[in-house]
Amino acid sequence: MGKRKEKNNIPIVDYNSVSTINHRYYRGGDYWEVYKLINLVNEDKLPIFELPLAGIDLNCTPFTVNNLDDMAWHMKRVQESDLKYPIILDDLGQICDGNHRVVKALVKGDKTIKAVRIQNMPTPDGHDE
Repeated sequence: MGKRKEKNNIPIVDYNSVSTINHRYYRGGDYWEVYKLINLVNEDKLPIFELPLAGIDLNCTPFTVNNLDDMAWHMKRVQESDLKYPIILDDLGQICDGNHRVVKALVKGDKTIKAVRIQNMPTPDGHDE
């Protein structure tokens, strides 16, 4: 996760910014490339609505945190996430993209978050076996 560097002879751990280009949304054995879902949302001009945070199922495991390095990386992503972008929900209402934004909004004490919902999921980009 973090890359070790030195600044003024003091070791630091650097967590670079993350792009959505390498992220996938998994459901069952299928997966979708997140950047393609973002493009679909933009091309179809899906309506943005305010989703109550109290209505989001928080009993999911969107990412794994096995150690402090993982935790620091995810915390940096939460800090850098931009709430002006809506989260993306699939046709079942599950979060395809935006878990770090949800965490940021929850920690800030927001009541709602911007969201869009894909009513008809495209064909999955692949299948994990």
